[in-house]
Amino acid sequence: MYQGTCVNVCPPGFYASNGACLTCPMNCQTCNSTSPCSACNSPYVLFNSQCYDACPISTYQLANRTCTDCSSNCLRCNGSSACLECKSNYSLYNNSCVTTCPQGTYQSTLTGSVVVQCINCTVNCLVCDGSGCLQCVNPYILYNKECSNTTCPSGTYLEGTNCLNCSDKCNSCVNSTWCNQCISPYLTY
Repeated sequence: MYQGTCVNVCPPGFYASNGACLTCPMNCQTCNSTSPCSACNSPYVLFNSQCYDACPISTYQLANRTCTDCSSNCLRCNGSSACLECKSNYSLYNNSCVTTCPQGTYQSTLTGSVVVQCINCTVNCLVCDGSGCLQCVNPYILYNKECSNTTCPSGTYLEGTNCLNCSDKCNSCVNSTWCNQCISPYLTY
C-alpha cells in the first residue's frame, strides 16, 4: 500500500515492508529493508549504501554515480590509477603514492600546494635535493650543484666526480694541499 492506494510495486524512493511502502532514506532512489540505499536520486552519489553530495575523501565517482575507493594510501584521485594527493607520510610519484622518492628525484611540496611529491632531478643528476644536484651520473662531474661534461673550472680540482675549490690563495691545484699556481702576489713553495 502506498498513500492509501493498493500497488503491486512501491514507487521510486520507497520500499515494501509488511504490506506497506516505506520511505527510503533522504536522497535515496532505490532501497529495501536489508540495504539502506542501492541507488541515489540525481545529482547525489552512492557510497557504502548512503547518498552524498560528492564522493567522500579517498574515493572517486564512477559513471553510474557510485563512489569507489582510490588506490592504497591515496587521499584524492580522479580514477583507479590517477592519484592526485597522498595520505600523510607518502609522496606522489607518477600518479602513485610512495614512502620514499626513487633515485633521480627528491621530495618537495610545491609553492602554494599541499601535495607532497617526488620532483625529478635535473638532467644527468643522480641524487639531488631542492637546492640542486648532489651527485652526477658518470661521466659527468659536479660543480656548484650542477652536472657538467667539461673539466673543472680554474681554481678547482677534480676529486672523484666532484670539482672542489682550491685553497683561497691558489689559482690552479692538483688537490687540497698541492697548488700548481698561486694567486698574485703569493708564490708557490
